[in-house]
Amino acid sequence: MSFNFSNLWANRRWYAAFSKLKASGTPEEARAAQRVMDALMKAPVDDSDEPVQVGSVKPGEPAHVILTPHGVVVNEAEGATVHGLDGSAFLMRPDGSVEISNPAVERIEIHNASVVSSVSTHRVFQTNSHIFEFYGGGTLSFVTDATGKIIEIHAKSIRLSQDNQTKVMTVYGTPIQGAASA
Repeated sequence: MSFNFSNLWANRRWYAAFSKLKASGTPEEARAAQRVMDALMKAPVDDSDEPVQVGSVKPGEPAHVILTPHGVVVNEAEGATVHGLDGSAFLMRPDGSVEISNPAVERIEIHNASVVSSVSTHRVFQTNSHIFEFYGGGTLSFVTDATGKIIEIHAKSIRLSQDNQTKVMTVYGTPIQGAASA
């Protein structure tokens, strides 16, 4: 699994932003900002337009930190995480699973309901968990808060797309080998 970013930003711009957070944030934010600033000073600036290869960092190797217009990418043995400027964190694992925390998604839609094999929902305190299983073995689960805001998404072995303008995520289900595509 890989993905591309272009127009990578220089470390100095990010360092200045985290320096401001360190000076004006809470003690916890200041410590977190200092850790990121330290990592930025050690990380080489990667200004190539090469794809990020999820899983290319082997256990024991240091993480690769890449600065992009979309956020900071940390590629390590467990996967690659994009820490977005919107506050979201998008983790892609080498096995193809995806975890999104604080997603910039307001609605999730299933492109074709006939590819769904089962649906379940669970209410726990002030949250609702929704689990969709697809023919072919893929799964999508997401959690909403009491107001209906999507706060976390997990996906495995499914094809999905996101429209950043409308903040709609469309789920197409599990790609089936040898099947004709529409």
